[in-house]
Amino acid sequence: MSCAGREKSAEFEPAASESREAGTRTKEYHLRRFAGGARENAQFWERLGEKPDFSGARVLEIGSGWGSLAIEAALAGASRVVGLDLKPDLVAFAADHVREAFPELEGKVHFFCLELKEVAEGDFDLALAKDTFEHVLDLEGLLRDLAQRLRPGGRVYAGFGPLYWSPYGDHDRRRVAFRHLGLVGRALAAIPWGHLFFERAIVRAHNRARGGSAASMRDLGLNRMPFREYRAIFLRSGFEIVKLLTNRGLRGPARIFRLLSRFRPFEDYATVNVYCVLEKRRSSHQRMSSQAARSVAG
Repeated sequence: MSCAGREKSAEFEPAASESREAGTRTKEYHLRRFAGGARENAQFWERLGEKPDFSGARVLEIGSGWGSLAIEAALAGASRVVGLDLKPDLVAFAADHVREAFPELEGKVHFFCLELKEVAEGDFDLALAKDTFEHVLDLEGLLRDLAQRLRPGGRVYAGFGPLYWSPYGDHDRRRVAFRHLGLVGRALAAIPWGHLFFERAIVRAHNRARGGSAASMRDLGLNRMPFREYRAIFLRSGFEIVKLLTNRGLRGPARIFRLLSRFRPFEDYATVNVYCVLEKRRSSHQRMSSQAARSVAG
């Protein structure tokens, strides 16, 4: 089935030549991206500051890509893992890779080209989202759908960035849009926060190159939300915010953003990434039962 135009917009829709290239990408290319994702997983957990116990857990991943994080969860003992992505070629690779490289996981790990709201099953213990939330246009809706599919006490582990209002929050849109300008284009792409000034020019360049009709960066796969809006959505979501961390993993001069983000006028412009843990609230009866069980166990 077609996956275009769903929770992620048609992210950075490729030109015709790039579409043909995507259709003929080699297995080696996909394997390299899988390996890169596997290396990034360690960074994901490090920046979150914790890694859940996957033993026997039912896990749902939003934006599973090449499948490395879903497979990692299964290898760590998850009883069932469902990965969702809106790109059919990535879903196909991930499913094939499980069969070829991890046959012991067949029947345990499943990848689907579906919107979250199309997933019928529920009672997941954990949900994962790596580098996905910044592309989701209706994050409130996604969190509502997610809450319906998590058991009470189930947790969401998410990390994403760079945020749109941070220095390079355009995710290379400028570099691609202006590459026909050579050195000038590279200079424009290197200007911090430059995409905030050149947004219309970036969108027009993409439309000319691809024959598209994008009206804003939202049509190019970025939701344009500042950090304060993410935080407000998390607070309204009904989830308990167990952890909300920002500007993780910054090195060298970039560490100054940690200081700048503490000042309200600069908060949105200096918050580069977000790592969070959200928990679906239990009912009061469930909380009392859980406390009683811990008392007995103690």
